[in-house]
Amino acid sequence: MRRRHFIALLGIAAAWPLGVPAQQTTTRRVGALLNGTALDPVHKWYWEPFADDLRKRGWEEGRNIIFEKHFVGSDPARFPELAAELIALKVDVIVTANTQAAAAAQNKTMGSLEEYVNLRVLGSV
Repeated sequence: MRRRHFIALLGIAAAWPLGVPAQQTTTRRVGALLNGTALDPVHKWYWEPFADDLRKRGWEEGRNIIFEKHFVGSDPARFPELAAELIALKVDVIVTANTQAAAAAQNKTMGSLEEYVNLRVLGSV
């Protein structure tokens, strides 16, 4: 399970345009929907490599990037609520550690895939 979390974070990070030079004056806001709490050892295991890779690419917390980490604690049903909070904060990207969090973020930003397909089908009739 831990490997999946790490791979999910890396996959999302790879999709984000990190190739932009770090000399930008714009500060980017990264929202994160995460399991457990900030004190969980698993969080440290997958978050630190992600943050380290961003630092290697010139993104330094407090200088040109801000992390908005939201944890569900022991209640994954809170993912949709926390996704809505991140959207209200106007983050530039939402990083997730599992598919349940990713689905919650997708539903709050784009709607479900089923809704999209229905919209496309109804829109083309």
